[in-house]
Amino acid sequence: MTPISEPSSDELPIILLIDLATDNAVPEAVVRAQLPPDAPPPHVLRLSEHMYVRPATGTPPSWRSTVTAIERMLQAARDLEPERP
Repeated sequence: MTPISEPSSDELPIILLIDLATDNAVPEAVVRAQLPPDAPPPHVLRLSEHMYVRPATGTPPSWRSTVTAIERMLQAARDLEPERP
């Protein structure tokens, strides 16, 4: 994995974890290890926390419901952003 670049001081670090399957999931610790050591703690948003039911393999039973869950996750990320003048 390529390390994630350092966010600017006004950016909120957010990790969008697209956890499509249970059998071959990338552990959150592996993703966090790519952050710079002095980065502030990120908000981690998982696809499985946005009404996505994870199958064992990476092939979702319904791509439409997967896209809907991704849209929910992206909205949750937008909701975490501070208001800009």
